[in-house]
Amino acid sequence: MALHDKFNIILDPINLNNEPIDASLINNFIENYLESETYIIHPDYIQQLIWHNKISNCDKLIDTNMKKHLKQIKTNITNIIKKGDFDISFGLNKLIKSFHGEIRYLNTLFNSMNYQQYEALFQNNILSDPFLLSYLENEFSTLDLTKKEEIKSLLNNIKKLYTNTNENYIWFLKFIGTTLRYTIPEINLSIPNKQSCEFMMLLKYISEINSYYSFLGWEKKHITSSLNDILYDKLMELLSIEDFLQLYALLKSKWYDINKLIANDSLNKKIRVDFSIILSKYVKKIKKYTQEEIYNLLNLILFTNKIGLVESYILNIFHSPTILENIIILVNSNITSNIEFIINMIPFLSNIKEKDVFICEYQKHLIRRILSNDTSIEHERTIVNMMIPIFGEKHVKKLMKIITDYQNSLLDCHNYNTINQNNTTNQNNTINQNNTTNQNKLEVVTTSYSNWDINWSNGFVNANSYTKTSQLGNYIESYSKFYQKRYKDKRKLLWLPQYGEIEIEYVGNKISLLPIQLMVLELFENKETLEEKFILSQSFFNNYSEQYKNDILKTFELSGILVHSNDNYILTTNVLKTNLINLIGSPVNSITVYADLALSRKYITCTCINSWLKKTSLTYEQLFTQLSKDIVLFTLSRELLTETIDWMIENDYIRLENNMYNKIYY
Repeated sequence: MALHDKFNIILDPINLNNEPIDASLINNFIENYLESETYIIHPDYIQQLIWHNKISNCDKLIDTNMKKHLKQIKTNITNIIKKGDFDISFGLNKLIKSFHGEIRYLNTLFNSMNYQQYEALFQNNILSDPFLLSYLENEFSTLDLTKKEEIKSLLNNIKKLYTNTNENYIWFLKFIGTTLRYTIPEINLSIPNKQSCEFMMLLKYISEINSYYSFLGWEKKHITSSLNDILYDKLMELLSIEDFLQLYALLKSKWYDINKLIANDSLNKKIRVDFSIILSKYVKKIKKYTQEEIYNLLNLILFTNKIGLVESYILNIFHSPTILENIIILVNSNITSNIEFIINMIPFLSNIKEKDVFICEYQKHLIRRILSNDTSIEHERTIVNMMIPIFGEKHVKKLMKIITDYQNSLLDCHNYNTINQNNTTNQNNTINQNNTTNQNKLEVVTTSYSNWDINWSNGFVNANSYTKTSQLGNYIESYSKFYQKRYKDKRKLLWLPQYGEIEIEYVGNKISLLPIQLMVLELFENKETLEEKFILSQSFFNNYSEQYKNDILKTFELSGILVHSNDNYILTTNVLKTNLINLIGSPVNSITVYADLALSRKYITCTCINSWLKKTSLTYEQLFTQLSKDIVLFTLSRELLTETIDWMIENDYIRLENNMYNKIYY
């Protein structure tokens, strides 16, 4: 076998038994080996020579030759790169493997090498060379799939090179990340939602990098850490635009990817803290937002809390009166179409301090929804059941009773209509030849006074005192008898015909009106003219004020159905307006019909007290004077004011100090 022996060190061991050895021979051997990569035949003999001749400067000899060797490699790499003939596989990979073998072989011979010293030497002389780094920047930034295996092999070899320390290996991974950071795609156009587009492009780019360097496992975080910093900056820019819908949609669709990118990283905690601070800032400006924006903000908070992105103190948003008011509105608008959103929101209501006030307000709107037939009763029951562990059975009992009342009403009406179907179908009730009733089934909502908080100020109708000669009269009479029999004469009905809605057909028009308006119109059955005095003296008007009676008659004039002439009302076919409910003046119209029914006097009084005490402290008499002016839906009594004040003191909303009532702040 022919061996390259430039310095003539491969000697015959037989002839060297008595010959002195000096350090120059060892130096020649090291230099010869590094330049020619020639393995000597007798490494044990070299070790014996070093031991017996006490050659102690081997480390210095290795160090000198290693620096010289690396300098020559650096020159060779530079020249090859300049020529354009360098590549990772046959250039750098081969070089690292060779160097890795050299230092381990020399250590085998001399057993005195400092691995970390030569790893650093390689790092400083080769991997930090500007020409090589420039070449590698281009290789890393392309994410070329055809070179992925070469890069994988390169990083694997570098990792093997640094056996005793990962510091230089990590430095190299961070260098790749820095290189990729400066090749991030940019959006130069001025386009809508630019922040979102930039964020999405960056997210896509980082995802591609993660996919490309997936072979690194958890170590790829050293590559993406600096990119995640930019991702964080872009995310914060996005938050600053306050487009909650856009942000919610983005996080919901891309959170899995975002969370995966920042997992096990200090950036994760930073985003959570800063995101919470930004959301807190939004919450403080809550009064400035529209209902739609509040809806989107709530959606955002609910989602980000679900994924653990926000801190718990953000849930203080549910202390805001504005938010509570809007939660009620959101329930109204989503109870049928988006029950999932409400279900997600309900558990957060445990953060509400003024639970009594919230339940009272919720009760009012629940009644509105039921009476306007704008809800799913099963959804209502689902939500109320979820409220029990939060608000307690005592507070939720009224809500459940309202729902139960309504469901029992539906069942009673179904049974009544089934029994009377044939009779109702065969009836031929007309108001002149031009008008026929178009409603053959009665729908009655039976309420209980204590639970529904009904305002009786407009009056009521007793079935026993109402003339039974009309179709509606027959309905009221027969249903009252059915109801009393159904409950074995233990319950009796008082009718509130100022609530509800009936639709009839009149001279080719569909007319919407209140039951009490139909009672008036049915008086004109087979008649064209009636005296005003006769109409106002009807028994169904007995419990209503003169003002309210006149308001009802006025609606027929405004609609064109009746004409007032002298002391008479004349039936016409000149219909000007078809919705008579909207024509009723204060306090009843199509909107306030339901609101008025559901208003709680105690709640209204409580709200007014709270509003005044936010501004200033007041005595009892001052409160009574101010509230008597403010409240127009009913006459405030001292008993009601005293009861409300006692309730607010008991529940820590206000306190009495030196005969002055003050609001309590927390």
